[in-house]
Amino acid sequence: MSLWSLGSAANQMFILIPDIPDSVSGGMLDIIDRARINIECYTGQTVGSVGIAEKYQPALLACSKKEVLSSMMMEGSDSNSLKLGPWSTKKGTGSNVSEALKSANAECQRLMNCLGFGTRMYKSNG
Repeated sequence: MSLWSLGSAANQMFILIPDIPDSVSGGMLDIIDRARINIECYTGQTVGSVGIAEKYQPALLACSKKEVLSSMMMEGSDSNSLKLGPWSTKKGTGSNVSEALKSANAECQRLMNCLGFGTRMYKSNG
């Protein structure tokens, strides 16, 4: 692995998740950037949009995958049938986006925990 940019992570998303709808793939860099910002907030470390270190890459992929699957669910990509006027088709078992999302949530949380989180100190009044 080497240093990544947001575009490198986007390329990996297209490999990991087949059949990403155009409405989601068009905002892929924004989705990945939000996941990067979440990692920054969680760890308290700076993770740039270019030169992303190897230790952050697995968590970035997992959290981006979770966000992409969530976006696909919100737009209705999890349906197993499509109807357009008199024409309709059925996909059989469905796309299983909801099951993949559950798995991605767990993977994202596990990898974020591996990174650790930033310590915050506060002064109490009194």
